[in-house]
Amino acid sequence: MRQQIVGLEEGRIAIDLSRAELCTQYWKGISFNWLSAAYLWKIDLRGSNLQDSRWGTAYLADAQLQCADLSGADLSHANLTGADLRGANLVGASLPKTIQAAQLDGAIRVPTNGWDSGSCLENKTYWGSMERAR
Repeated sequence: MRQQIVGLEEGRIAIDLSRAELCTQYWKGISFNWLSAAYLWKIDLRGSNLQDSRWGTAYLADAQLQCADLSGADLSHANLTGADLRGANLVGASLPKTIQAAQLDGAIRVPTNGWDSGSCLENKTYWGSMERAR
C-alpha cells in the first residue's frame, strides 16, 4: 500500500476501514473502483451481502469474508492475501489470478439453491479465525 498512500493527492478520495467490524452488511452493488485507495486490512464482513460488488484495487489482506455473498463480485484486482473466504458464495465472482494463503474451504463456485448466509454462519467451523481478526 506504500505506493498508493504516498501517491495520495489533495482532492483524491481514499478510505481506511481496516479492522472495522461490519458483519452482515447489505452492500449489494457497492463499488470501490472510483477511490484512489481502499485500505480494508482485516475488515470483518462475515455474512455480508456483497453481490455484484466492485472492489478495484482494494487492499483486503486478512479480511474476514466467511459466509459472505460475493456472487457476481469483481475482486480481480484486489489484494486478498490471507483473506478468509470459507463458506463464501463465489458464484460468478472474478477472483485474482493468484490468491496467496486465502482460505477457500467450503466456498461455493457452482450455482446452487442450497447456499444461504444464515445457515453458513451457524456453522461454527467458519468462525474459527475470529480471534485472528482482532
